[in-house]
Amino acid sequence: MMNKPKRLHPAAVILNVGKMIKEMIIPLVIFLFFNGNNGLSPGWKFAAAGGIFVLILVFSILSWVRFTYRVEDGELRIESGIFVQKKRYIPIDRIQTIHTSEGLVQQLFGLVKLQVETAGGGKQAEGELKAIRKKNAEELRSVLNRDKQQEEVLVEGREEQTHPVFRISNKELLIAASTSSGIGVILPAAFALYSQVDQLIPWDSLFKEFSFLAKAGFAVYAAGILIGFFIVWLISMLGTIFKYTSFKAERREDKLYISGGLLEKNQMTIPLSRIQAIKVTEGVLREPFGYASVQLVTAGSGKKGEPVSATLFPIVKKEKVSELLKEFAPSYTLPDTLKHAAKRAKTRYVLLPLIPVLLIAALAVLLFRPWGLLALLLLPAALLFGLKCHRDAGYSIAGQQLSIQSRSLGKTTALLQKRHMQIFRSDQSFFQKRKNLASIHTSVISGMLGARFSLFGTELRDAMEIESWYSRKPGRTIGALKKEEQEPFQPKSQIHGPQY
Repeated sequence: MMNKPKRLHPAAVILNVGKMIKEMIIPLVIFLFFNGNNGLSPGWKFAAAGGIFVLILVFSILSWVRFTYRVEDGELRIESGIFVQKKRYIPIDRIQTIHTSEGLVQQLFGLVKLQVETAGGGKQAEGELKAIRKKNAEELRSVLNRDKQQEEVLVEGREEQTHPVFRISNKELLIAASTSSGIGVILPAAFALYSQVDQLIPWDSLFKEFSFLAKAGFAVYAAGILIGFFIVWLISMLGTIFKYTSFKAERREDKLYISGGLLEKNQMTIPLSRIQAIKVTEGVLREPFGYASVQLVTAGSGKKGEPVSATLFPIVKKEKVSELLKEFAPSYTLPDTLKHAAKRAKTRYVLLPLIPVLLIAALAVLLFRPWGLLALLLLPAALLFGLKCHRDAGYSIAGQQLSIQSRSLGKTTALLQKRHMQIFRSDQSFFQKRKNLASIHTSVISGMLGARFSLFGTELRDAMEIESWYSRKPGRTIGALKKEEQEPFQPKSQIHGPQY
């Protein structure tokens, strides 16, 4: 029964030890090998490290003993703490998503990690059970979902084909891996890791070892850069394959069940009512081939308080998105046509990428002649990119849904239901006022600050139309709009929530 306090599996001790060692590994390595003698012999240093490990082990065991969970009076109750007991009571009604995953340790012992999140989440999941048996996880999931048939749904091998199910084939997985944008995640992560271990790398020795490269030609440097990007691309491919192997998305009544993963098996339960927005993303490598990915923006809070996004379709033909949304998220639809940004806003879209590229090209020409002249080739590329951003920017209103399309590198179409839009804001810059243009901004609950969506350079009347639709005010006539366009525009700083 879930109303009696239960402890985690003893494997939680291993996970606690691993987490503490991971947090202390860099200071410990510096202490042992890169911090001079400090009056201590190597033997004493390793003895001190051994003592630290023993303390970590003792604290991990005590944390496991003191950690209990149960479901009582409509709440998930978690109690923990070694010296000070902490109690966290999470009402079942507030739980937004239930997420289970299997890391290497969990798979070794046949366990799962279960996390629950609420709409008002902080930087971490409100409740985390890092090592529980699968049977207990299914029972707990059933209780938290208040659906006694849920246990049967998740039993492996028992599926009702009447429910829509989405899987990706091995061919689609390979396409998703080779066209993923993971390189944009790997490079910042590599720089972050470098900042942590910079002091541990013997740069002087490495520079002496590879000093011959100082006399190398441009072709050698270019080849090195290409090889570096190829390695990062391979790492990105492997990451995508590990993440989406055996991927499955299934809708049963009013809930979505999303699972997949190779090294770490993940499973999420997302009620349809908790979906705050849907993003259809056409990556820069996928768009030419007609592929897109679909993400759900849900209530809750991810790492560092960032918005929570769950992948519904890792890769799918763009032409099939509308049909799939009807089956998996019927409240949302992909618009067929858009009202595009005003032609008068083209200058803003072109200058935004062109100015920084122009500055970089100028510096390259001055500092790295003659090869720096090649940087001038970036100027037409930036110009074409700005024109493409302007051409793709637009919006659509259909019933209770607002769709906003924009481009950074890839093209993203955000699908927003009025009832989930927390704030709507329209504003004008100095230059927009002169051209009778405006920009619109909105956000939904997700993460600490919410997920935000914007569109720049719309016609003034279009911004007013969206504002009228959002606030449910009677629509203005065209004549009234023309009259208002002649007057100074004073947009509302923001509108909180639909006016019911």
